Order: sequence, then structure tokens, then C-alpha cells
Amino acid sequence: MLKIALCVEKQELCPEKVENYIGLADGKIPHRVQVQIFYTMESLEKRLGLEPALDLIFSDRKAEKMNGLEIQRMLREDYQNQKTQMVFLSQSQLLLAASLAKESLKRESPFFVYQKGRHLYKILLSRILYFEAQKRQVKMVTTKGVIHFYRSFHDIAHALEGYGFMMTHKSFLVNCDHIMKLGPTEVELSNLEVVPISRKMRASINKKREYLTRQKIE
Repeated sequence: MLKIALCVEKQELCPEKVENYIGLADGKIPHRVQVQIFYTMESLEKRLGLEPALDLIFSDRKAEKMNGLEIQRMLREDYQNQKTQMVFLSQSQLLLAASLAKESLKRESPFFVYQKGRHLYKILLSRILYFEAQKRQVKMVTTKGVIHFYRSFHDIAHALEGYGFMMTHKSFLVNCDHIMKLGPTEVELSNLEVVPISRKMRASINKKREYLTRQKIE
């Protein structure tokens, strides 16, 4: 589940307006996304001390009470949290960013959203061949090239459940649509790359591949 925090302080962005905009009030947020809105530094600070940690915090670096730079200092220094990503935006942009993150994970909108630096990007799932865990970074191989970004590999695998991706190895998450050849110890993808299959994953891969094939035929 992707855990997002919005730090909002301007009066014109009242709680009801924000919540209705991103779909909290009528339950439109999908179960893979958890959005929390914080209007005071005190409430945010209480959340920072809890597990699991937030994935993304959207804040305004120029805000007076919910100052983004102070939130970042508190996150890194007081809580020793290097995982949670900070994105600095204006208060109006906060709403747009939250909407983008929500839409990317809807079943009817097959996009994957990732962050590089302070920017969010989205890519069609059909263009992703596989993800590979590489220490703190994730390597994403696409039909257009290779992209590296920081995010929990486990969170990516969880977010893409039900979208035709499967684990072939503890460090590889593969798009089944790009598997051209399935062997006992490896899979060959549409770009002719070979990805390993661990012994532990072999049986579950065969079952999942058969299931996905039947679904497409039906």
C-alpha cells in the first residue's frame, strides 16, 4: 500500500474541499493508496513516530506553520528516517499531486507512478518489462530504456498485485506480457534479456502463468 501524507495549512483549502477533491469523502480512494491529510505540525509529528513509515510527504517549503523544510529536518534528524520521500509543492499543486498518485493505481488506469528527485512521472504498465531490486535503488527496464529510482521493492510488488506482474526471484518482478520463453531456471523477455527463476518461485510461476494465459483466452 502506498502511504501518502498531504501537509495543508491555507484556510481556503478547508478539510472538506481537500477530502472531496482526492476522493476521501466518498470512498473513491483505492485500497492500494492511503492518503492522510495533516493541518498541524503536531499531528504530523505524531504520525512520523509510527510504523509503517510514510512513502511520500507532499508539503510547501514556504508555508509558515507546516513548513516543508522543517518537516524534512525533523524526518531525517529527529526520526532518522531516510526512506520517506519529500516533494515540495505549492498548496494548490498538492491537490494535483495527490490526484495523480491516486489515479495511477486505479485498475482502470494502467499506469505506474515513480519519483525521481522532486518530480513524479508515470509510465504505462504495458511498457514495463521488469523491476530489479538493487540495494537501495530499483531498476525499472522499459521498452524505451532503463530507469533507476528510490522506492521499496516490496511496496512495488504489493502495489502491482493483480496487474499481471509476478516475482521470478526475490530481486525480480516481471511483466508476464513480456515473457517470450519460460524455462526451468530462467525466462526470456521481449527484449531478449534473460531473468533468473529461483527454485523457490518455480512452482508458483508455472501456476500463475497458466492462470494468466487462461484469463486472456477467455
